Amino acid sequence: MYCLAFDGVEILAAIVNLLEQRKEQKFYVGNTYRSVVAKTGNAVAQQLMDTLYEPSDDGWRGIGTLPASGLKLRGEWSAYDALVQLPLETFTTSDGPKRMPMWLRHPRDDSSRWMSFIW
Repeated sequence: MYCLAFDGVEILAAIVNLLEQRKEQKFYVGNTYRSVVAKTGNAVAQQLMDTLYEPSDDGWRGIGTLPASGLKLRGEWSAYDALVQLPLETFTTSDGPKRMPMWLRHPRDDSSRWMSFIW
């Protein structure tokens, strides 16, 4: 992942850095947008993230579930979580099991057809 700017020199610096990372096979989050993004990040945003969210297992298309790879709202904020308010239901399709909110499922769905805009 990389944080870069719209300035030509900063974009070129990011490309050079990415190529160096690839050559050395040492990958990390880089930042060539130093004129705006501090090395320490945004302390206010980090505090809000720590207050509101906690790590959780999450599913990734083509990979499966990875431990602590996602974020979820912390317990005291869970009333605002869409997955709590509109839980997902699992349906079997020709492509395997899928999860979606019940209210998005077509009323005549035979569990093998999905609304095209979902997937």
